[in-house]
Formats: sequence, C-alpha cells, structure tokens
Amino acid sequence: MKSNKSGFGLVEIIIAFAIIVSTVAAMSGVFRFYLALSRVAAEKTQAAVLLEEGAEALLLIRDTGWAAHIAPLSSGADYYLYWNGFAYEATTSPAIIASRYKRLFRTAPTYRDAEDSLADAGAEDLGTRRVFMRVVRAADERTLASAELLLNNLYDN
Repeated sequence: MKSNKSGFGLVEIIIAFAIIVSTVAAMSGVFRFYLALSRVAAEKTQAAVLLEEGAEALLLIRDTGWAAHIAPLSSGADYYLYWNGFAYEATTSPAIIASRYKRLFRTAPTYRDAEDSLADAGAEDLGTRRVFMRVVRAADERTLASAELLLNNLYDN
C-alpha cells in the first residue's frame, strides 16, 4: 500500500525559515545604511542653508554701515553671527544654532594689481574684504560646509 503524504517536512520548513530570516536581516542592514545616509544628507543640507543665511546676514551688516560694522573686524579672527532680535551682529562669542551647529567667519584683506584686478599682492583694497565662512558641528568642530566670498563696500558707508 502506497502512502499518499502531502505537506511540508521538517527540513523544508527549516530551510524556508532560514531564507526568510536571512532576507529580513539583509533588509534591516540596508535600512540602517539608508538611515545613516539620510542623516548625513539632512545635516549637510542644514549646513548649506545656514551658510547661505550667513552670507545674506553679512550683506545686511554691510548695508547698515561698512565703517561701523565691517571695517573694524580684525583679519584672521573668528567671528560668529548673532541675531539680537532686530539685526545681525558680528561677535567673538560662539553662537550655537539649533543646539547643533556653529557658523563662523574670518575676514582677510584683498589686494589689487596695477590693472585694478584682484591679486595676491599689491595695493590693499580697503573697500573689499575676503570672507571665509564655515558651518561646523558644535559637538566636534567638524566642518560641514564652507564658502569664500568677497564683501564690497557697495554703498560707500
């Protein structure tokens, strides 16, 4: 007499279970990797926005008075942007943004050659300053975004 057994044996069930477990483990590894990448992307995006906001803040400071607010800044010193409720100010006191970031900048003189073009050496242009701005993570001072720009005394003030 022939036995007509249908269904799954113990070996088939163990193999199917192992396949399912390994697939779920691989998917969780990919998911963790994706989460880490998205955190880094979000942090760099926030830093880029803060960098752009900092450049705009410097333009506002320049517009309120070059002689009073930009010309007195010491070359090579670290400055931070502080919002006093009405306007931005440059300060030497570190300002933490969103409990995570610091935005700092340094100024440097600019020079012009005989043709009045920007140069590494020559006559100092007192109406233009080179600005090096960066956004760093407050916890470890790691630079997340940086930019160099020229700030010009546009309104001769």
